[in-house]
Amino acid sequence: MTNVVIADHHELFSLGAAEVLDAAQGFRVVGRAKSAAELIRTLEEVEAHVLILSASFLPIYPQIQRTLVERAIGLLLLADEHDQTAYEQWLGVRGIVYRSMNERAFIHAVRRVARNNGFEDKHGSDAKDETSEVA
Repeated sequence: MTNVVIADHHELFSLGAAEVLDAAQGFRVVGRAKSAAELIRTLEEVEAHVLILSASFLPIYPQIQRTLVERAIGLLLLADEHDQTAYEQWLGVRGIVYRSMNERAFIHAVRRVARNNGFEDKHGSDAKDETSEVA
């Protein structure tokens, strides 16, 4: 079972992402944070394998970086559309997802990050169906 924390200030996206992951095989959303303080507290309290982190939370990245490394939590960045920043190079991000991605591509990205594989697909167009794979 892959434990996921979602940190996003958009309540609707966060709820939708949690529903998609809860319905998918092999995932459990163990925390959701709408603020920096909630995220820091959540990462201290739960055992997470993947953190889906909105780009709006990047100012607190230095505060959570050590926790991510020490606990081997895979970082999947939720970037804004058309964001071309090289997050993988300077943050150690394992992947980037966008709010416009379809459900299948989103699940594919979380699975790959959980397995310590990289992932980037700006439009969710080339995700393979991995429903038979175990995270």
